[in-house]
Amino acid sequence: MPPPPLLPRLSSTTRYAAHAMIEIAEAAGQVVPAAAIVAHQHVPGHFLDQVLGKLRRAGLLRSVRGPHGGYVLARPATAISLADIVCAIDGGPSLLLPGPFRDLPEAGCAVEEAWLSAGAAMHDVMRRTSLAALVLRKHVLEAPVL
Repeated sequence: MPPPPLLPRLSSTTRYAAHAMIEIAEAAGQVVPAAAIVAHQHVPGHFLDQVLGKLRRAGLLRSVRGPHGGYVLARPATAISLADIVCAIDGGPSLLLPGPFRDLPEAGCAVEEAWLSAGAAMHDVMRRTSLAALVLRKHVLEAPVL
């Protein structure tokens, strides 16, 4: 059996949530219909509704009802962090816990301490990475190479 990965991975649900938030942030205050996000991300509508609902309940999105309804950011993109998105979907920083090492009898305090330190560093990066920064980075990565 291969060893556990050194750092946890984001869940698929969290990735979909982050991509949806980026798409909504790119709309710059315009209402983004859920159907548009479904079309761009190729994700089932009922699944996306659950994801958007969690983001709304966490205070990251605001829903707009009506025939031209959809979603807008509840706060400026500079005031929403990747950690906010992860916590809204996963219910907290549980992905940073040193779970795999708790079951290994040969793992001592030094290993757990290092794992906790890596998790804290990752959480710090997610906390410092704003949604606005993710939008800018997306544009840099999608820019054509000349």
